[in-house]
Formats: sequence, C-alpha cells, structure tokens
Amino acid sequence: MEDHRAKQNDIENRSGIKNGNIGNNRGAEIDNRRENNMLELSKDLKKITPPKFDGKQIAEGAENWLNEMENYFELRDFSKATKALWGSYKLIGEAASWWLPQVFFVEKVTKFHNLRQGSLIVQQYWDKFVKLLNYVPMYKKDEKGQANKFILGINTNIEAKVDMHGPENKNDVLEKSLK
Repeated sequence: MEDHRAKQNDIENRSGIKNGNIGNNRGAEIDNRRENNMLELSKDLKKITPPKFDGKQIAEGAENWLNEMENYFELRDFSKATKALWGSYKLIGEAASWWLPQVFFVEKVTKFHNLRQGSLIVQQYWDKFVKLLNYVPMYKKDEKGQANKFILGINTNIEAKVDMHGPENKNDVLEKSLK
C-alpha cells in the first residue's frame, strides 16, 4: 500500500495535480513552443527587407513599391518618422533625389557647376561628374550639353585635344580624353 501511495504522490507532484496545477506542465510546454515559434518568426521577419525603388518606372513601379513598403511596415510597429526614414533610405538613383533636402540638392548642383579636373586623373573627374550629374535635371537628356560641360571642366591640355574632335556625348568625351 505504501508503494502505491508513493507512486501516486510522485505522479501527482510531476503532473502538478497535487497542487491544483492540473495541466501546468503541458501549458508550460505549449508556452515554450509558442515562444520558440515567435522567435523563429522574428528571425524570418528580420530576413525580409523592404524593396528599393529607382524611379525609372514612375507610374506602375511607384505604386508597386508603395504597396510593398506598406506590407513591410505592417509586419513591424514603426512610427511615422521611422517609416519615412526607411522609405527614403530605400529610394535609389533618380528617386533618391526626390527626398533630398533643398539645401543638399543646391549644394550638389553647385558642386556640379564648379567641378574641374584639377589634380584628378580623367577617370576620377569622370566619376565625380557622372555622380553629380544625377542632381542636375537640365542635363539629364542633353547629351551634347553633358559633353560640353565635361569639356569645360577638364584640364586645358586635354580640352584642346578633345574639343577639336567634336564629341557628341559624354561617353565620347571620356573616350577621347583617355587617348
């Protein structure tokens, strides 16, 4: 009889029945599984990154990008300020200039207009020129204007060589500048 009583007490203690905690061990198991599932979901959500938008397909592309960003934000509890920060961070190329503060934009345009080759090698000057060109919309589709602006900034010894061959676009200018 004592053996039976000891076994019963042992079962009751392990199961939580004796203390009125019927099913607490099972509940703890369920809670642990839930917590593990939430951790896994959290890890999976961290892998999801918001899309980037370059502004090339304005109508349909912008709408799709906005929808994807809204879906991304629904997965997280972001403030409006954080949403704006994330959104502007994911704009690339031409679209990035849409969100630039006016002071920054004016600074880039001024740098473009004042850009000179100076001590830079032609390739370095080219790289800066192309990067700053993104901030000057008036030159976007004017290939001849881009070529002329590039020529105005290169050193005089190279300018004479390039200008006499009458380049048609900035790529032509680069090619002739490197010869």
